[in-house]
Amino acid sequence: RSAEGLQGISNMLSALPAGYLADKWSRKACIRLGCVLQLVAGICLMLAVAVASPGSLHAFALLSTALVIQGVCDGIITGPMVALMDDSCPAGRRSDVETANAVIYSAAASLGPLLGLIVLITKKNVWTLD
Repeated sequence: RSAEGLQGISNMLSALPAGYLADKWSRKACIRLGCVLQLVAGICLMLAVAVASPGSLHAFALLSTALVIQGVCDGIITGPMVALMDDSCPAGRRSDVETANAVIYSAAASLGPLLGLIVLITKKNVWTLD
């Protein structure tokens, strides 16, 4: 749980500076930077899985690092992406685009818990590293 908290904190701390940079610098460049950082976060996550063993602090540190970087990526990408999307749609249609964005995001976000429920039902709540 503490690793997930780090992700939220890093998201919160990076969102405002990223929004400022996106407005002063370039939204597209900020989105690209966030994508590069997502690759780094993915590598950290894969390394954490590769070295994982019961009670491994090294794997937990890599997982925490991956989640912090992912939080920063979310902070860097989300604001400029929404602003770029809003700027790209005709006047008077922004609410339609925002509604579609929210619906699609909510549907996609529900897939993770749904997959977890399916695994829970099929595996009978038995979890091992074997």
